[in-house]
Amino acid sequence: MKFFLGMDMSCYTTSCAVADEEGNIIYDSRRPLVVPAGKKGLRQQEMVFLHIKQVREVFPEGYPFAAVAVSTSPRDIEGSYMPVFAACESFGQVAAQASGAEFYRLTHQHGHIAAALIGNEMPDQFLALHV
Repeated sequence: MKFFLGMDMSCYTTSCAVADEEGNIIYDSRRPLVVPAGKKGLRQQEMVFLHIKQVREVFPEGYPFAAVAVSTSPRDIEGSYMPVFAACESFGQVAAQASGAEFYRLTHQHGHIAAALIGNEMPDQFLALHV
């Protein structure tokens, strides 16, 4: 059986999921980044540090990955960048290299769209709006 790892480190959640070759989600773990009381948010460097600290809490063990796909930018346009996605890309590349898996760069927006399609038949064409 083949297993596929998906990773996303967005502004406020560290996430890992594993799907089997039939598309079943067999592992799904997420940890939100904690915003200290009284603060309105986190700076990018704080987010990167927190993702690095907690990725080990969500990373799946014991699966021989055939492919690893990670969010490497917010959107699929030139110049779309946030440091949190650089951390995600690095962890994903290490996971792929360690398991001899294919490595795929996706976007955070791709993840939202794909999640909406889980359990639904994929149409030939569709329009997605991510707000």
